[in-house]
Parts: sequence; structure tokens; C-alpha cells
Amino acid sequence: MYDILIKNARVLDGTGAPWFKADVATVGEFIVAIGTLSDREAVSVIDATDCFISPGFVEEHSHSDGTLIVDPMAQSAIRQGITTLVNGLCGMSAAPMPSGKSTEYRRAAPIFDYEGIDWTWNSMGEYLEVVRVSRPSVNVVALVGHMPVRHLVMDDTNRPANRDETEVMYRLVEQALAEGARGFSTGLTYQDTAFADVNEIVGIARATHNRGFAYHTHIRDQGQNFLDSVTEAIKIARLAEVPLVISHMYPASRKVWGQGAEAIELLYRARNQGQQVGFDITPWPRGGGPIAQMLSPWARDGGMDSTLQRLRNPDLRSQVAMELESGEGHTMDLDWDDCLVCQVSKSENYGWLGHSISELAEKRGMTPSGTATLMLLEGDGGYWIAPTIKSDEDVD
Repeated sequence: MYDILIKNARVLDGTGAPWFKADVATVGEFIVAIGTLSDREAVSVIDATDCFISPGFVEEHSHSDGTLIVDPMAQSAIRQGITTLVNGLCGMSAAPMPSGKSTEYRRAAPIFDYEGIDWTWNSMGEYLEVVRVSRPSVNVVALVGHMPVRHLVMDDTNRPANRDETEVMYRLVEQALAEGARGFSTGLTYQDTAFADVNEIVGIARATHNRGFAYHTHIRDQGQNFLDSVTEAIKIARLAEVPLVISHMYPASRKVWGQGAEAIELLYRARNQGQQVGFDITPWPRGGGPIAQMLSPWARDGGMDSTLQRLRNPDLRSQVAMELESGEGHTMDLDWDDCLVCQVSKSENYGWLGHSISELAEKRGMTPSGTATLMLLEGDGGYWIAPTIKSDEDVD
């Protein structure tokens, strides 16, 4: 007797073949039969007429590094049929964790700056063991990020790494791969990695070459320099001799909307020259990110603690607000009515979620740019906004 019998399903088997009609039977955790099984008995029978059945989906780009530990049920994935999550994207991975620098690193990598995680690990192997013990409902593929290895090696991240530092980071990535990581990622818009040059990234990414894993990158600029940034990513992968995945590849400013087709053409050209290149994209028009990365370089210099110290000065905070309003330091078109708060790091700020900066500013009787800047100080630097940054033409 089967445990579960799914009858009359349209089966998509994951091979790329057209769907076919069949029954599917399971015992325990295993599929044991596919075919005409309607005369067989089972503990549970599901009629899947007009429905599709397929292997679980892979979410190739997630930031579930910490959430799987505090919420291993992962219902937001499972209820969509996702059974494998890839994390460690955009240069931000939970490991290797700089010993004694966990607080500093979590502030620099905003996806980790929230409550409920007991940071007991240092190495990638130790992190993956913590994940295993939490027994998540999904399979997990972890990449090793550029940001933590930079924090481990460099005291001053506001410059390119030298040759010796690059070699040490290469070895750290090699070690993380040996302990279970399955690729290397960068996030070149973030303060702690934005100063990395091509030589540094190539020198580290080569660690994935012998293992056949890919280089994943959140490119340097999705605004005015979008196509140049795609070209740079292709160059890095070619020099490192590794496969390339460009994370959430789309032009993220109205000034460059319509360049999606040109970016795809750059990838086709690289493929025709023998490179393995690809990309991922979310199919909705909004995009989320920490508002802190939109500040001018002078305001971000020295990391989040230094930024918050400047924001405590009313005159400097006013200057930051003026620059946000004028667009200096970022390439996004900030429509405050459209900038929804989508993530906060402190529970007392949950009331911001789902509201636009304009709405929150009206309640305070302040300007939107002044409110957005003050919220950075009140939120300890850790809140994200999700404005409309993609065009339907580019997504299609």
C-alpha cells in the first residue's frame, strides 16, 4: 500500500520534456511509482485533475541565511512549491563570520541585522551545521560572500585589496568551499565591497574554478552605468575562468529603462564566445534595498557606526537629506510616495512596514527626505525601501 497516491496529474518531470498524464505514488519520503496506478490502494488519495505535479522548485536567489535558523518551517517558500533555497547572495553570507566582529558585520550586511539569531559560529562548516540542527523544511545551498572575507582580512575596506590580501581572501573562500559552500558572490554596491577592483575579484573568484562552481554578482551599478557593470561582470568571470550568474539583472532607473535587451545581448555575445553566463530577475516591478546604500560616499565612509555618528549631528543629517532629495550619491528615482518600507531591523519599528516615506513624513509633519534620514538614525541604520524600479518591458 502506498502512503500517498496522486491521481490524474499532469506530470512535469524536470527534464524539459512536455507534461504527460500519470498517477504518482509515494512511500515515506520517496516517489516509488509513476504511471497508471488508479487501482492501487493508498493511505491518502489526492485527485490532481487539471493540476500539474513537478519536482520542487529551486529559489536561486534568496537571503535566507539567518531566517532559516529562526524560522526553519520556511512556509513562504514551501507554500510556493520551493524546496531548495540558495543563500549567501550579493556578497553577504552568514559565514565565515569574523571572530569578535559579528556585531560590526551584521550592521554592514543589513540582511543579518535583525533579532533572534544566536551567532555561535565562525566557519562555513560551523554555520552549515547550525542550519542542519535547525532542521529546515527545505534543502539549502550556501554561497560564500565577499563581504565577510573582506572583514576578516582588511581593517580598511574603503580601498581595493592588495595582492597579499587578495591571496588570503582566496584561501578563505577555498576553505569555505571545502566545508560545503557552492559558489562565491559579490555585492558591489555595498559600502564594504564597493571599492573592490577587477583584479581583487578575479583573484578571489578563481577559487571556484577547480570545483566548477559559479561566480554570482550583484553588479556595481544598475543605473547610469548598468551596461558597463554587466560588461565588467562578464570580464571578471572570463578572467577567472568560472561560470557567471548576474543577480537580479535589470536597469533600475527610469533614465536607463529599456536597456534590458542590450544587457541580454551582451550575455548572448559572451555565450557565443564560450562563456557560461546567466542571470536571475524577480518578475515584479518593485525592488528592495537598504536606503543606507543610497547615501553619498562621504556619509557612508567608515561603515554604519560612522554614518550613524554623522547623522546625530543635525547639520550633517540635514545635508544627507538634501543629497537624498537631489539624487546626489545614488542613481534611483526616489518618488517618496512610492518608497514603501519593506524591512526593519528593530521590532519597535514594525509600524513602518508597508507605509510609504511620504505617509510616515506626513504623520511627523516633516519633509520626506528629512524623515527618511531621521529613520536611519532611529532604525540603527537598518531599514529597507521597495520603490518601483523596473519597467515591464525590461522584465519581459
